[in-house]
Amino acid sequence: MAQFHQVSYQQTYVLPEPSTIGGIITFRSSLLEPDNGPANDGTTLNLINKGGDIMLHLSFRPYANIIVFNTRLAKGRWCHPEERVSFQEQFEGGKNITITIYEHPDRYQILFNGKTGLYFNKRIYGDTYSIMYEGRPETCFSDTIAFETYANWAALVPGSK
Repeated sequence: MAQFHQVSYQQTYVLPEPSTIGGIITFRSSLLEPDNGPANDGTTLNLINKGGDIMLHLSFRPYANIIVFNTRLAKGRWCHPEERVSFQEQFEGGKNITITIYEHPDRYQILFNGKTGLYFNKRIYGDTYSIMYEGRPETCFSDTIAFETYANWAALVPGSK
């Protein structure tokens, strides 16, 4: 069964139940403004574990035409080299965008509007306890984004448990 949530820009949302291996988080934004210039480069979504580590960092930089993926320990530096994909290729033609993160045991599968954009190998492990939505003064998405959490793929099918 899906759990519906919302997080506002420059806020952190603590999940009522942590998302674990096999879990799915689908973010939805009714707005995509990639052409606002450098003021909205750096909109981020972070999946954070109980210890405050950023297990998955997504930085959306439409002005530079990239989406950056990384991890960071709670009191440390960015862990490894960034991984990048094209912003424009992931969000062709669109408002009403979705970003889905499926947690495998060893990696995250990140889908943009239903298509896999990247498999990101885990560098930090743990359950997701909170979602952070932040960045520079402006966001390239809605001021508030909605998201659903699912325990597994079966939870996406109506009537299943």
